Amino acid sequence: MKKGKFISSLIILLLAAGAVFLLGWVQFLVKPGECGVMVSKTGGIYPEPIVSGSFLWRWEKLLPTNAHIRVFSLAPYKVKQTISGELPSSALYSMQLASHPDFSYRVEVSLQLTASPERILKAVKDEDIKNQTELNSWYEVKSKIAAQSILDYIFEHRKESLLDPKTISSQDLIQIAKENSDLEGIEILSAELVSSRLPDTDLYTLAKESYASYQASLNQNLEEKTKELASQILEEERSLKQLEKFGELLQKYPQLEELSKSGDFTQIIGALKTLR
Repeated sequence: MKKGKFISSLIILLLAAGAVFLLGWVQFLVKPGECGVMVSKTGGIYPEPIVSGSFLWRWEKLLPTNAHIRVFSLAPYKVKQTISGELPSSALYSMQLASHPDFSYRVEVSLQLTASPERILKAVKDEDIKNQTELNSWYEVKSKIAAQSILDYIFEHRKESLLDPKTISSQDLIQIAKENSDLEGIEILSAELVSSRLPDTDLYTLAKESYASYQASLNQNLEEKTKELASQILEEERSLKQLEKFGELLQKYPQLEELSKSGDFTQIIGALKTLR
């Protein structure tokens, strides 16, 4: 009888130990090709990513509702990014040339990128990413940064080396994007320039210089007109003062009124001399 009770107690203890083990064993919750980040109320974000094949047991999981695992896919994120726009003040500069050239640009880049479990953990810490949808949005932002880096490189080197964007290899595009510090910890698996439409930068410079010359000429003409107007206003003020003085003379010497009607100022001046 005692032996039976002992065996029963041992079985219960083993079952309890097994239950505790399973509750605290977090690694089995993460499948191959995924990584997990444990977040608990008692400890916050666990400082190491959880990956399949690496044993991890945590006591935080023993407390009900205390901890949960945010699971993310490690599969590459595939996307096509289009960067479009126009050179600064291009509409204004285009009007300076008879052909009204188009100074807009459009570049489409196909990308595959992924992040290591450690980089995903950092993203969760920095930006509180909670699920795969939010991680995909994070990848979307990073892919736009990569596409913009490629476009900036093309603009920077196109004129000085007569660079044809179509001749840039996939490996070169990957290297260009990797040099952006905002993509640190992110692996770009592939990059392809699908299409590109770029403006004529020499023509843009010509239009810009033409506009600057036009503005300088316009400012000079405006300055001359301003001086002429100021001189005209000054002359009108002088004339008004002269009229005011003449009115005072008529009040002082009423006999000049008849002479003023004739408009002969020579007679008026002569009369003033006799009056004085």
